[in-house]
Amino acid sequence: MSRINWVIMAALAVALGAGGASAAEKAKKDKTTQKPPTKTPSDVYAKYDVNSNGTLDPAEKEAISKDFAANPANALLKPYDKNNDGKLSADEIMSIPATQHVTPPAKQKQPKKNK
Repeated sequence: MSRINWVIMAALAVALGAGGASAAEKAKKDKTTQKPPTKTPSDVYAKYDVNSNGTLDPAEKEAISKDFAANPANALLKPYDKNNDGKLSADEIMSIPATQHVTPPAKQKQPKKNK
């Protein structure tokens, strides 16, 4: 082969190698730079509002408090620890917005009994 052919082949090899980083290394880098999905109040309610009434009952609030105390890095609850003390106070738990407005059932009027 002529010298020009070798130069062209070497240039192609460098271009295809893209600076020595393999496709697997690039994919790994992309995964590490991606942000985790943002957690929403809906995610909190989906996990802790066990009776699905749209509000957090005392037992459900206690479960949130215990879970966060056991794992303060919990991505689902960490945004609500406003003072970053690793604990969720009652006020912080109350700050988790409800995911739906709960309307109490309307009272139905009972017909008057004739005497």
